[in-house]
Amino acid sequence: MCPSVPCGSSSCAFPQMAELRLAVVLQSAPYGSLEAAEALRHALGAAVEGLQVKLLLVDAGVLLARRQGGQEGPYGSLSEALQGALEAGVVVLAEQASLSRWGLDSQDLLEGVQRIDGFELSQLLEEAEKVMVF
Repeated sequence: MCPSVPCGSSSCAFPQMAELRLAVVLQSAPYGSLEAAEALRHALGAAVEGLQVKLLLVDAGVLLARRQGGQEGPYGSLSEALQGALEAGVVVLAEQASLSRWGLDSQDLLEGVQRIDGFELSQLLEEAEKVMVF
């Protein structure tokens, strides 16, 4: 990684990094373990370095996208961290079947979180150059 210059800039020593497409898959519930906090940390760090990042929320991971009204866990407010990731350019996608299983619809999600179906999810995973699963 470029320690002083984001990889998306023209002066990056590793210009190939700007082309990297990273998929971060979160399948664990947001509170009660480190997985959600670590997924967000990796997604945000990669986005800040200029990588193209998609955070894919599946299974209990979709609970991260809920409007939570300030709920905090031992690592702070993950909804605030998710909002920061969105602002940094991370594309956040929640799988529709998982949303349905948890009784969530569009009105329950933070602004900026997009819904995708299983086929779109599989396409994104196939197109990603690197995949991290939490």
